[in-house]
Amino acid sequence: MSPEENEELNNRVKLSGFRTKQDYIIQSILHQKVVATGNPLMLVQFRQNLQKIERELERIEKASEMDGELLTPIRSMLEILEGFKEQPRTLAGLKKLTVSNDE
Repeated sequence: MSPEENEELNNRVKLSGFRTKQDYIIQSILHQKVVATGNPLMLVQFRQNLQKIERELERIEKASEMDGELLTPIRSMLEILEGFKEQPRTLAGLKKLTVSNDE
């Protein structure tokens, strides 16, 4: 982080009334639009999250057994994908990140 960015962050923390940078950053990340930068690590994380979700869905026998926590990573991934839909980016040689509707 550059000195200018650090100064801007400190100023935003103070103006927002948060006591710590950590509190400000957490609120910013969870409640503001964050621009994702596609890279191979991101794809690995998506795959791992989807595999975890798939295992949990296979374990569930009734909808009533589904934990609400399962929806959080799904929502997060959808928000990120929607951001790519709005502004396609080059990713590891791909023209743009696309999600196939094929099963």
